[in-house]
Amino acid sequence: MVAGDADTAWDGMSPLAVEPTEFRPLANRIAAMTLALLVAASTIIVSLYPEYNWDMIPYIGVAFSYSIEDVEALHRLTYEAVRAGVDDQVYDELVNKVYPPPPIDQGYRHEMATHAEHFVAQLPFYATKPVYPLVIAGAMKAGLSPVLASSLISVVGYAAACLVILVWIRRHFEGLLWLLFGGILLFEPHLLALARQSTPDMLSALALLGASLCLLRLREVAPALAILVIAVFIRPDNLLFGGVLALVMLTLGALDWRRALVFLAAISLVYFAIAHYAGGYGWTTHFYFSNVERIYDLESFSSPLGRWDYLTIYAQNAAAVALTESVVLFAFLAVLAATLHFFAEGYRSRGFCISLSTILFMGLVLLAFPRESDRVLAGNYLIILLLVAGAGGLLAGRGSLKGRVVSAPRS
Repeated sequence: MVAGDADTAWDGMSPLAVEPTEFRPLANRIAAMTLALLVAASTIIVSLYPEYNWDMIPYIGVAFSYSIEDVEALHRLTYEAVRAGVDDQVYDELVNKVYPPPPIDQGYRHEMATHAEHFVAQLPFYATKPVYPLVIAGAMKAGLSPVLASSLISVVGYAAACLVILVWIRRHFEGLLWLLFGGILLFEPHLLALARQSTPDMLSALALLGASLCLLRLREVAPALAILVIAVFIRPDNLLFGGVLALVMLTLGALDWRRALVFLAAISLVYFAIAHYAGGYGWTTHFYFSNVERIYDLESFSSPLGRWDYLTIYAQNAAAVALTESVVLFAFLAVLAATLHFFAEGYRSRGFCISLSTILFMGLVLLAFPRESDRVLAGNYLIILLLVAGAGGLLAGRGSLKGRVVSAPRS
């Protein structure tokens, strides 16, 4: 039992709900139907306009590697599948486009397309996220092309994330307000970007959203913790979010120490098991690869970076992150969410714990991945927006409504 739960009860209604009126059921039905149409329309749109990013290719390669061991055959089948699934212009970009540094590119995409050994050497970077390529492999056995499967996973994940968002917003708002806030968040730019990409990031965002909603809505914490364990299978760096959340809740007395210990042991075991069986290269190699220079001979590589080199890279990336990434804005919103939940429910509430965890998680991600943090943090951004909206709803319901307000659990 989580501290503070004994004196509260969840009855499935919004914290802003009051005694029924003649028009509220009709407004809720209209909002629900409109939001359902928006989810359907946005899902169709993102499915019609996929973004075939280069990471799709090694994920498809990992899916093939489960049944093919020969390096040349694996490389050939992977690129043949990609060639069959995209048009000429997209394929040319996937195999020939060169990006300006950092990191130093040196024709990386062309090298991967023409040298099987170098391409296969990259696959452990992607095999450490096993759920996504496993689903692609399963879809291939069912008859789908790997390119279509890689995109369809993100589209389905987007539709599911939309439902989680609408359920979350419905806890705090009804009728037109539910329609307004829900409709805005369905088209949040980071969410739409993930939905169009062939990466596991949409599934990762869905898992973090689902776990956070379970913590807020359910009295029992076990379902949320179980989803967070699955999230580590999807993206191993979700270990940071789950670990920080468990430690914050334990410190503030919102989680029993036995459950916290079991959960931390579980996600650590999953993380190290994935790293071992996928043959991951470790953080120092990944850091050098992502921030300094693309490497082809990864198996014999040892990072030459020293302490001051890391500090220099962090300093160089700080300005770029502040100008091009959204992390500064969302760090402010996370502080706002934590403040609102503190005054609305107290420091032991689950809403405050999650808000504080999002702040710490952003800091850890910036240390681990100083470039392109938005893609890793997109699910975190959505949680922050929902926490701000939810806390605002709680405060509005407490301060402005007259009549009976339905009590909800400390979230």
